[in-house]
This record gives sequence, structure tokens and C-alpha cells, in this order.
Amino acid sequence: NIEDRVKAMCFDTTASNTGAKKGACLTIETKLNRDLLAFACRHHVNEIIVSVVFNKCFGASSGPEIQIFKRFRDLWKNINVSLYEAPNTVFTWKEDVLRFCQEQLKCHQPRADYKELLQLLLAYLGVDTEGFTFKKPGAVHRARWMAKVIYSIKIVLFKSQFKMTKKEQ
Repeated sequence: NIEDRVKAMCFDTTASNTGAKKGACLTIETKLNRDLLAFACRHHVNEIIVSVVFNKCFGASSGPEIQIFKRFRDLWKNINVSLYEAPNTVFTWKEDVLRFCQEQLKCHQPRADYKELLQLLLAYLGVDTEGFTFKKPGAVHRARWMAKVIYSIKIVLFKSQFKMTKKEQ
């Protein structure tokens, strides 16, 4: 007897949830006979945003591998991780991001990729990475937005050791 108290739903953005004809969200709203506030999972929203930006920059891919990431992963054994270069760009939001990353690194990060992203952001912003080791690039799945971001930051940090085509740049 809680149907009248349900006001919102949180969901991932898979078609089984968001489908216009048979999605779970639509089914719930139909059964309740009203609209609900919809909260798409922030991870899945980020995935959509990063995928659109990535596809705009690199074009849609026809295969499971992202070629620039595959080349970078294959070259990793030749990368001198002590010779990374932070971009020489001025960011108006740099101090806010630094503070956020440093605070989050004090907290327990249940996922290793979230911790790695925070550490990479610090390196990207030119903060000393003492005690941080760059992890070997691993598998990347098209659906994992975090892997795309991590690979992209590493490529920028090591761009002097990783030659890219004009299009990739």
C-alpha cells in the first residue's frame, strides 16, 4: 500500500528500463497511472555524454576495439612513466578540481578506476604524483565511459612518447 507515496524512480539507461514501448519505467508509470520523477544513474548519464563526445571526435567505430587505445596499450611497454607532461593550459576551475580530487582521495574509493581517475586528474593538473604509479592500460569496453576517460588522459600525459595522427590529435 505504498503506491500513492512513490514519487520518483532511479534507473540505469538500458533499453529494458527506458524503452518507449516496453521499458520498465513506462510500465511502472502506467501501473501507477501517473508520471514519476526520473533519475537516470549518474554513471550511465556520464557514459552517454562521454560516448557522444568521443564519437564526435573519433567517429563511430565498426569494431569492438578503439584503435588509438589499442595502439597506446601496445606501446605502453616503451613508455617512460616518469616522463609524463601535464598540459600547459590555464583552467579557471583548477583549484576547485584539485580540492575535490584531494578530498575524494582521502575517502575510500570502492572502485580502482575511480581512484585512478582522481590521481590522473591531479597529474593532468600538474600536481606532484609522488606515491602514484601509472597503471598499465587494460581492456576497454565501449560501454565503459571511465575507461575512455582514463585512456584519453594517459594519452595526453604521454603524448611526447606516443605519436598520433593529425586526425587523432
